[in-house]
Amino acid sequence: MLSSSPYPSLRTLDLGGNACTVFPATNGKAAPPLRPELLDRWVAVSGTLITLGLHATLAVEGVELAREIEPLGLRVVATEVHGEVLLTGETLDAKCLFGAMRPGYGKPHKACAALCARGGLPLAFFRIGEFGAGKEAPLFLDADGRPHKLDVLPLVADPVFVRGRLVSVGDVMQLRAALADIR
Repeated sequence: MLSSSPYPSLRTLDLGGNACTVFPATNGKAAPPLRPELLDRWVAVSGTLITLGLHATLAVEGVELAREIEPLGLRVVATEVHGEVLLTGETLDAKCLFGAMRPGYGKPHKACAALCARGGLPLAFFRIGEFGAGKEAPLFLDADGRPHKLDVLPLVADPVFVRGRLVSVGDVMQLRAALADIR
């Protein structure tokens, strides 16, 4: 199922039959254009899968309306609030963090991460010291669960402290924090 909120995403089943979320991207530094007639519909997608641990993005080559029967259970997306946290890490674009670029973090990646964020790709938060460990890299959203505006760009790919709230929506962990709570 193709969705546009909070970032473009595909809700699908993994090889084990479990619901999982994949974030589509172009082969460049942008989110793919979403045709309105495909939103909240079952689609067939082709492309190159990019993964890190449990996280995935897909460099999309094609999207079309699916002709198959709807997979059971994918429409139900539970939300659970895990509470307030104070974390140290970096805000990075998910595509490069999950493996499209090496390194996908730190000062060498700052300009690339800013371009990807400008292009509408999801931002993720990776705790310092956990890169490559397959640990949770939650989506990085504002306090209301929406993508941060471009005013977050000066903080991308730099070490920061974030006071926010962890929320899981389906299989996706989110770190929600106001811009004022990022130092």
